[in-house]
Amino acid sequence: MIRTRPQAGLTLIELLVAIGVFSIIGAAAYAGLISVLEAREHADRRAERLAAVQHAVDTLGDDVRQIVPRAVRTDLRDRGHAVTDGPDPRDVLLLTRGGWPNPADLDRANLARVEWRLEDERLLRMWRNRPDATAATGETRRVMLEDVTDISLRFLDPAGGWQERWPGLDTLEASDDIPRAIQVRIELDGWGEVVRLFELAPGAYAPVPVDPTGAGEES
Repeated sequence: MIRTRPQAGLTLIELLVAIGVFSIIGAAAYAGLISVLEAREHADRRAERLAAVQHAVDTLGDDVRQIVPRAVRTDLRDRGHAVTDGPDPRDVLLLTRGGWPNPADLDRANLARVEWRLEDERLLRMWRNRPDATAATGETRRVMLEDVTDISLRFLDPAGGWQERWPGLDTLEASDDIPRAIQVRIELDGWGEVVRLFELAPGAYAPVPVDPTGAGEES
């Protein structure tokens, strides 16, 4: 009579223990994967936010550096100053800028009237392809940055002093005066402040006249 040896195998308890161990390992691995994916998503959002902030600040800086001392003859909302912080609390900056090449000879000027405005925590850039605009002149509007809680400017005058408004409130006629530099402070929700100082292009503003003889000085 041939005797068969009992087959080796797992008992029910061992099988349940193995399933439990694998379940714990799988749950831990899944939690780790979720954490990695969330961290990556957060990093991607921060990178996108940083890119948006840099683009908006660079565009604003480019507008400031291209300012020209040219008031506009018609302005739909202001007196037509070459540079002004605007009459409306939502206004940030209105300016006339050059540096707009037209190699394709499009139906537009080489100067543009640009307006920056803060509406509902959105920083907007608007421009018209003719500086002397009328009601029929089309306007292009673009959202440059969101979640902006506040933005403020300071203007460096030709004498080296900082001004909170430009031009002065007593300037009634359209003025060609432009500052030497503009400091921009942007407050972002959850990010804090971004402060930048933009100098206008050399030669854009007239230097302060100096009398070498000193005849104009008070004794």
